[in-house]
Amino acid sequence: MSLAACRSVPTQAPPPPPPSGEVDAQPLVAASADRYEVAEGATYAQPQASADNALPLYPPDLLAQRLAPRIVRVRLIVDAQGRVDEVRPLDADPAGDAFLDAVRAACAGWRFSPLAETRAVERRRRLPDGDIEIEYLPETRTLPFHLDYRFAFRQVDGRPVVDAGTAADGAEAPSAPPAVAAPDLR
Repeated sequence: MSLAACRSVPTQAPPPPPPSGEVDAQPLVAASADRYEVAEGATYAQPQASADNALPLYPPDLLAQRLAPRIVRVRLIVDAQGRVDEVRPLDADPAGDAFLDAVRAACAGWRFSPLAETRAVERRRRLPDGDIEIEYLPETRTLPFHLDYRFAFRQVDGRPVVDAGTAADGAEAPSAPPAVAAPDLR
């Protein structure tokens, strides 16, 4: 008589992944009253965000709480060289808000190409024979501006994901900045 027995070790499910967050960012279109007035005969090179601009990180201390999605809307005040000078909340500024702090920390390092205005400037010169020569030369200046952004913080399946995407009302984010960037209206 022979006896055979099998022994198996019960398998354990792998531990759940640590909680992580996703951040979504997009520019908001400024009201027409918040934009530069287009100067007659001027052309504008619109500011472009640097590809190196890092999105804010979901505050690590809040991941374990698995909070509902959080929206932070801010106005970036950008100087004439394209550096973010100030990050101003567009909604109530709750003291110690970790999401707003994350946005401020990330956006403080953001860079943009400058908003450049080019105009043809008339130059007159009297020639030796008494005639006047008129020449139109391009003159470019860079301008400070502001851009409004919306950041969405959420947690998705415990996996870290950061992307840019959908607008607040489900519409697509604008593919290009508004016709003329908004001035710095401190």
